[in-house]
This record gives sequence, structure tokens and C-alpha cells, in this order.
Amino acid sequence: MAIRVINPDATRNYVSPSDQEPATVWKLGTLDSRIMGFIEDSVTKLEISAGRKGSDQAEPVFRTGTRRWLLVKYGLRGWTNLLDANGQPVAETFDAAPHFGRSYAVVPDRVLELIPADILSELASELGKQNRLQEDEKPPFGS
Repeated sequence: MAIRVINPDATRNYVSPSDQEPATVWKLGTLDSRIMGFIEDSVTKLEISAGRKGSDQAEPVFRTGTRRWLLVKYGLRGWTNLLDANGQPVAETFDAAPHFGRSYAVVPDRVLELIPADILSELASELGKQNRLQEDEKPPFGS
């Protein structure tokens, strides 16, 4: 089967399995390949340190918490029924982040800070799936 391109304008609604009615509905977008590359470059590096007898050693560093934060920052397109500590709705608000000659709408840090860490991780996991080949696009194993 042919590969289908991603649609960076596409969104889908997501409700956490751990949420209760009335649930918060998260609107998840599709991150384009450039932003996915930017995120991966932002959270991965190779640190070189002097080893014994002058040999250099390289150790990979993966900032998984920052990766989750950035995936949600760039991929969350909205929400309904997200309540603050007083039970009031958190307004949908976005900042502009210029990258690669265009402007991306991103969730402000002050809003991301309100999302519980386990939900942030869950949203990041769902967002990371959006820019991958679908199962029916992958060749059969062993072919």
C-alpha cells in the first residue's frame, strides 16, 4: 500500500481513560516532520567527556521530560472542560512560536504547568503516534 502523507492541519479528540464524566476533551493535532525534527534535536545530544588515559567517551543524553513537554506544547490544539483549581474553565490560549519561516501556535507554559504530569505524558504519547506510518502502510514482516 502506498504511503499517505500526514496532514498537519488534522486534529482528533482524545479523552484520557483515567478521566471521569464530565471528561476533559483534548484536541490533538498532527506535528509536521520539521517540528518533530526540532523537538528531537532539542532533547537529544551526545556529551563527550575525557575518559581514562586520554580517551574520550561519548554518552547519549535523552531529555524525555522535555520531549513530552514540547510534544504537548506544539501538538495540543485545544481543550474543553479543563478546570482550574477553583473549578473554573481554563481558557484556550496560544502563543506564536516562529520556526523555519512560519509561525506555530503553541500552548503557553503557564497552561502546560497546570496539566498533571501523568496526563501530560499520556498526551505526549498520543501526539507522538500522529507522525508515524500507519500499520496498513508498513510492508508485511519478512517481505
